[in-house]
Amino acid sequence: MMFRRFLQRCRERLRHADRALLTLLAIRFALGVLYSVAVPLWEAPDEWGHYAVVHYIAQEKRLPTPGQSLGVEFDESQQPPLYYILGALAVSVVDARDWTPPAVNPYARTGTGIGGLNMAIHTPEEAFPYRGWVLSAHLARLVSVLLATLTVWLTYRIAAFVSDGCRWLALTAAAIVAFWPQLLFIGSVITNDVLVVSCAAWVLLALVKVMDSWPPRAVRVLELALALGAAMLSKLTALGLVALFPLVILALGIKAIRKREFAVRFWASTGAAILVGLGAGAWWYIRNLAALGSPVQRYQHVLKSLGLIWTDPADLAIRLKPVDVWGALRYGFLTFTASFGWGNVPAAWWVYAVLAALLVLGSIGAVAWLVRRAEPKVRHVGWLALTIACVMAPPVYLLLYKGTELLRGRTILAILPPLAIFVAAGIGHWLPSAWKQRLPPIAGGALGIVALAVPLLYIAPVYAPPPLIPLERLADLPNPVYVRFGEQMELLGYEYGNQGRYAPGDVLEIRVYWRALVKMERNYTLRWQILDADRQAHATSELYPGWGNYATSLWEPGQVFRDTYRIRIPDDMPSPGMGIAALTVVDAESDTPLAATDPQGQFLGLQFRLRPFKMVAGMTIHATQSGAEYVLGEKIALVARQAQVNSATHTVSLRLTWQALARMDKDYVAFIHVVDASGHTVWQVDRQPRDGAYPTSLWDVGEIVEDEVVISVPGDAASRTYRLHLGVYDPDTQERLLTFDPFGRRLKDDIIVLALP
Repeated sequence: MMFRRFLQRCRERLRHADRALLTLLAIRFALGVLYSVAVPLWEAPDEWGHYAVVHYIAQEKRLPTPGQSLGVEFDESQQPPLYYILGALAVSVVDARDWTPPAVNPYARTGTGIGGLNMAIHTPEEAFPYRGWVLSAHLARLVSVLLATLTVWLTYRIAAFVSDGCRWLALTAAAIVAFWPQLLFIGSVITNDVLVVSCAAWVLLALVKVMDSWPPRAVRVLELALALGAAMLSKLTALGLVALFPLVILALGIKAIRKREFAVRFWASTGAAILVGLGAGAWWYIRNLAALGSPVQRYQHVLKSLGLIWTDPADLAIRLKPVDVWGALRYGFLTFTASFGWGNVPAAWWVYAVLAALLVLGSIGAVAWLVRRAEPKVRHVGWLALTIACVMAPPVYLLLYKGTELLRGRTILAILPPLAIFVAAGIGHWLPSAWKQRLPPIAGGALGIVALAVPLLYIAPVYAPPPLIPLERLADLPNPVYVRFGEQMELLGYEYGNQGRYAPGDVLEIRVYWRALVKMERNYTLRWQILDADRQAHATSELYPGWGNYATSLWEPGQVFRDTYRIRIPDDMPSPGMGIAALTVVDAESDTPLAATDPQGQFLGLQFRLRPFKMVAGMTIHATQSGAEYVLGEKIALVARQAQVNSATHTVSLRLTWQALARMDKDYVAFIHVVDASGHTVWQVDRQPRDGAYPTSLWDVGEIVEDEVVISVPGDAASRTYRLHLGVYDPDTQERLLTFDPFGRRLKDDIIVLALP
């Protein structure tokens, strides 16, 4: 009977529910599933470490003991257990005993992106339809999708409650949370970060309900205590939320004193709620304390340092390390909005621009809304702000304690629900009353487009294997060589990019055609080297084929595919002259090269050298960051640069090679600054290409434009360090075009920094 009544109440609530909200939740759930499929397994921070705990609990039917290690990299067994218990309940229906930690791409951790961005080697068994441990892992991901969708509903409830049912505000805030790219990503992989976000939203909802009336109902106080207990069991960074509880008790106590009524009943019910709710969250810490002598195994030193706040705050202030505030904020913004993979897969600049505009306009509008006390009237604004502060406190303290610039945005994602309410109210403040009702579909539609574009355009392509080549096209292979490495693989042909003409600082592009001869059990390493005419190596790059996504253990016999390798030519490469790309296939386990043989079976050595490419003269300026093909605003590419020094006149003749990537309706201006070691500009020029004789509005898409400028350098240039700062800006707005290096990383201040000889 009770179950029937429960179902009846659920049907009644669904009948009266906001259909727009139900539609939003359905779309959010579908998008979460899309992200969980687009992101390959293990391509999220520490994901297989999180799954190992879920797998252990599902198989062993118990939690890891305090101090126990599961023997996997990125072991998360000493994290609070609630997320893993929920995941284990979901995956326990699947037989996943055959799971083992994934094979790792060892070249993805170089930080340059040359070796690929995939941390794991992805096998065909991960493909749909899912079975065994793959199905188990996707079920665990589905738990994250459900938790993130629950957060959207909680955000709607919070916004509706504090605004007395303001529908447009509640729907807009829920849409912001629903389509926030970083939450879509984190809410689609196996990580306890998503549970922190859900628990924080639950805590906030329970908190505003407690503070909304007097005397607070005991069941609401109990709900708040249970929400805080759940937060305590989600992740250590959620402990900042516990600071809300004494503040709530203090506020209620002040009310009780002022009212002078219900004091006994109030404190009795409140005390019972505290014991029940916080006790539900404290048992895990008490368990650790009894077994290890510390309530936590991780961050014990950080926990001890917090005691200095009360005993010796001066000493604590000395121990805290200075940080680059701008760097921390910049990294925090990027990873809070749209940072995927292991933090190494960014979105396009326009995604960050849209989200930044939303936050800036919403924040400014929110300040104006609060100052003017305009509509909608929102209660408990202080508690919304306090929740944001409590969520931010642990990550910021760790930032100061460690002295790192990495304020990881996923650790502060729990501020998103209250932040979305402020942003929604702030944007609504700019709109007339009639347009406020249209804000939910407009904001939701725009953010929904961004959310849909991210997995399709920026996540899935990163992990795509190289294209297969039909056998009938083998007759058209460029530079056919048919060189075999051992009996494992065959290099059919190759070609250079840029017509085989390069200079120091350029990125050498080599397109290679491979054929697998046998099924390989091992993952062989490709070692590329750039040699000069004397066979001296100037650069070495090691990686797995397919930019890390197509390791040799995945190759099928007889399969032909095209692979592309990009290697930066170092600045010390002699020019003019010739360069040689040399390839060695190495068994990494034994560091043994495979023998290279020609089609007749003759031994060519342990290294195969491709035909020479031309090193052009006069390239003495080199880039300080890897790569040479800089992209500016997706409109212009800087594909080459040359410099010739005239010591007699103290000048440098700088030749820049531009390429038009799109039609331009403006005449953009390039700036070139000579900057000394202290950052002072000693010479500069701002000019249109060819001194205005060929403005960018006349360029055709794909057109190559040569441009030359003579730079005056100080007479002491030979004994001092100078650099060139180069960029392009819009002359109407004075805004620089967003500038990215060959790996898609945005350059600081949108400036290309070049060394001056």
